[in-house]
Amino acid sequence: MASNRTFDTGPVLQVIVGAFLVTLGIAGIMEWDGSEWARNLSRAFGRPSDPFNLIVAILELAAGAIIVVGALVKVQGRAMYAATLAVTLLWLLLMILSHVAQDIFEPDLLTWVNVVTLDGIVLFSLWGIHRGYA
Repeated sequence: MASNRTFDTGPVLQVIVGAFLVTLGIAGIMEWDGSEWARNLSRAFGRPSDPFNLIVAILELAAGAIIVVGALVKVQGRAMYAATLAVTLLWLLLMILSHVAQDIFEPDLLTWVNVVTLDGIVLFSLWGIHRGYA
C-alpha cells in the first residue's frame, strides 16, 4: 500500500537560508573587528572595511535570526510577512549595489555570472519564504 506522506521542504529551506544569513553576518562583523592585517588584506582584494560593510553584516545577522525564528516559532499577524519582504528587498538592493553598480563583470564574466546566480538563488529562496507568509 502506498503512503501519502509528504515532506515539506519550506521550513528546512527557511532554516538553511536563515543560518546562511546569520553566518554571513557574523563573518562580516568578525572581519570588521578583526586585526589590522585582516582589514588590509580585505582592502587588497577590493573589499574596503568601511562602516557600510558593518551595517550590512548586522542587517544580515538580524535578517537571518528573524527567518530562523519564523521557521521555529509560530509568529502571529503579518510581522513575518513584512520582515521577510524587507529581507528580500535588502538582498536585492545589495545584489544591485555589489554586482551591477560597483563591480559589473569583475573580475571576469564567468566569475561574475557565477556569483550573481548564487546570489539569485538566495534571492529567490528569500522570495519563496516571503510568499509562504502571504
